[in-house]
Amino acid sequence: MYDLLILGMLMAHDYSGYKLGHVLGEVLVPRRKLSNGVIYPLLDRLEQEGYITSAECEINGRRTKMMHITDAGRERFYELMAQPVAEDAKRADVYRFKFRGFGQIGPDEQKHILDEYCHSIQNDLDHYRHAQTKMVHEAEKYPDQQAHYQWAGNTIVLQIEMCEAQLAWANAQIAAIKAEE
Repeated sequence: MYDLLILGMLMAHDYSGYKLGHVLGEVLVPRRKLSNGVIYPLLDRLEQEGYITSAECEINGRRTKMMHITDAGRERFYELMAQPVAEDAKRADVYRFKFRGFGQIGPDEQKHILDEYCHSIQNDLDHYRHAQTKMVHEAEKYPDQQAHYQWAGNTIVLQIEMCEAQLAWANAQIAAIKAEE
């Protein structure tokens, strides 16, 4: 999953391992941190696989290791961008990483990814709306549990509103891409 973000960042320009780790931390959900014990083995693996190279250089009087994407890394980036996103717990992160790489792909690919995202979010929205309807019927059966059902219902409303906001954002991105064509 992090391969996509790192390769996408390196498509734009070279970065140090420290800077890649810092940006990865900013892109992830707040309070979810990646340690150097995760970043540097990941960079080592990408280098061993031939997707990136590293070279020591001096910046502001300090020695640092700069990462550079290879042709194989560029191909891998495009492969990862084209892969469907699994419907699992990492889905939101993978889409965020793909969106961040949009500057490196064409409008048709951008629209395709956004369409897949919309489909995925619409499925979630349909699920939550169904759950909301079911919750109302359940609440009618148990009038002594109204507080429970009220808060369960409030939580479902939150999920529905988040899905609607995500769909509105994605549709605005699609409209902007189409307007540029």
